[in-house]
Amino acid sequence: MSTSKSSKMREWIALTLRNPVEAFDRVATVVDVRADKWFVKPPAYSTVSYDDVWDRLLVHFKGNGTDYAGEALEVEQAVRKRMESVKGAPINQIHSADFALARICYLAARVSRPDVVVETGVAYGVTSAFVLSALERNEKGMLHSIDLPPLGRDVDNFVGALIPDDVRHRWRLYRGVTKRVMPKLVARLDTVDMFIHDSLHTYRNIRFELDEVSPHLSAGAVVLADDIDENPAFLEWSRKTQLSYSGVVQEERKDSLLGVALLPE
Repeated sequence: MSTSKSSKMREWIALTLRNPVEAFDRVATVVDVRADKWFVKPPAYSTVSYDDVWDRLLVHFKGNGTDYAGEALEVEQAVRKRMESVKGAPINQIHSADFALARICYLAARVSRPDVVVETGVAYGVTSAFVLSALERNEKGMLHSIDLPPLGRDVDNFVGALIPDDVRHRWRLYRGVTKRVMPKLVARLDTVDMFIHDSLHTYRNIRFELDEVSPHLSAGAVVLADDIDENPAFLEWSRKTQLSYSGVVQEERKDSLLGVALLPE
């Protein structure tokens, strides 16, 4: 057995002894991913351009007159610079959000001016940094993030590592899988003004998260879902939910799709 496999095995045994519930949740995640590959067929989404979604958000929330693109670029430059500090860190960079998603999240947070944002999936915190920067400019709002990082030594210390210190007072992090953390969290928050799915991208999990948050979404809420292209979960949710707008965007550096939805005010 290789050194890396031996190390993973030791981590797994230690986790099973220390936290059997988390160990079970990680096994369930693997089973869910494999079930998608066997039984779920990717849908045929019609896409719109990044600019179309950007303009739709501006018009919908009457956000013209401010250089939001310039603001988002400033945040992106700062995040890219901080990314140098996590090179070689234990979380695979593949889990980091595409900057197209991050910029759209920034704009959505700036123009909708949410009080409560819920995000699933953090990794190094690319999207989190953008959202929190938007909330700080708004001078209002809190971001509640749910994340279960991969196994690894000191990996928890790197979750959200890209988030600037001066916006962390608007951030709350909850460790665990969404099926355990999210129901209690959204019930306690009661109303969610903006929701971002970027955790486990299986059919079952996306549907669970969207269905769980739906009763708590405020009038005019914004919903964003990353990596929706491998299953019809976002499509099904969009069709059964009364929406003012729904669009799907091809991301820039990832071969995946982002779903954007606006609820009626």
